[in-house]
Amino acid sequence: MFPRKFPSAFTLVELLVVIAIIGILIGLLLPAVQSAREAARRMQCSNNLKQFGIALHNYHSAYDCFPGMGSGGVDISKVSVAMGLPATGTGALTATNFMYSVQSRLLPYTELTQVADLIDFNRPLSYGSMPTAFLYHVRDTIKTPLPIMRCPSDAQKKLIPGIYKQYDGDDVTSAGTVDCEVAPGNYVVCTGSGIMRISATTQWDGEKKFETNGLFHYFSCYNIGAINDGTSNTMAMSEAQASDGETYPNMALADVLNMKMERTLTINLGGSRVPLTGGSTGDYLVADQETVATGLGASPYSISSYRGASWIIGAPFATSYGAFITPNSKKIPSVNWMNHGIYSSSSFHPGGLNVLFADGSVRFTPDTIKSEIWRANGTIAGSETSN
Repeated sequence: MFPRKFPSAFTLVELLVVIAIIGILIGLLLPAVQSAREAARRMQCSNNLKQFGIALHNYHSAYDCFPGMGSGGVDISKVSVAMGLPATGTGALTATNFMYSVQSRLLPYTELTQVADLIDFNRPLSYGSMPTAFLYHVRDTIKTPLPIMRCPSDAQKKLIPGIYKQYDGDDVTSAGTVDCEVAPGNYVVCTGSGIMRISATTQWDGEKKFETNGLFHYFSCYNIGAINDGTSNTMAMSEAQASDGETYPNMALADVLNMKMERTLTINLGGSRVPLTGGSTGDYLVADQETVATGLGASPYSISSYRGASWIIGAPFATSYGAFITPNSKKIPSVNWMNHGIYSSSSFHPGGLNVLFADGSVRFTPDTIKSEIWRANGTIAGSETSN
């Protein structure tokens, strides 16, 4: 009698072993794939900053200085009259209405001249207190997503709705305003090591302890000769996580820090700047982040989500950062008081962020960098040891 033949097949045990092996291989492979993708995204982010570095030096070659935040050499009263507004006083244009960002001024020196040609820097960006409403002539520009402005590791929306408005006609005396979408940006310019000031010459209640000491501020125009600390030791730009455009009720510091998007939020101090002072009236020297965090934890504050929400606005809350807060800090978010404040750098890269230095080099800076080194890199003439 012939032996009985059974059809060949996997046993249940063999099948389970194979499935387990495949699961282990997938578990080992996925982190490697994700790591490779993040490495590629970080490299693209670094390349974006390098393009800005080239643009900065091309701008410097053309004007013998780096661009500043704000109006430049515009005759504001003349423009105001041409728009049918008073030359000065109530209803007139002010420097605030010409707050174009450094990033936007660099566009003609990148490969985005077609976008740069849409911007007339001699015309105001907005009307009213910034950011009340964009003027009609920038209606297309403000909603143009630019890859050079975005870090690929930041997966926020391509357009941010609900934050800003724009006029629906050229005549601001009769045109109404409508909601508009704006294109965010992840790259911010360095204003220095402390509290962002209106300019390097503006004093805060007679005190000069917080003069802006970085490469950029309102109406700045520094050339390479002003960077006494050396271009390789001076930060020009870094990253900031872009806002999601949502609005939030009053929250305490702990609530802000527990939110998923805490690095895109800014605490608005309103009429009080006490958490920025660290002392009695007239003493505006903040010693460290702990002092600010202690002050901020005292009461709830209004929260804004303008951080990085538009690449064209030269206001500090949108497109600048200071080195007072170390990168990706979870101790305190950004803090704003009437455009004075401390604005952080942040990213979605694990472990740190990319930084563009004034010599055009880009370096990945870890979150663990010492505060004194980070702040030293934020100044142009601090004579500190920066590495």
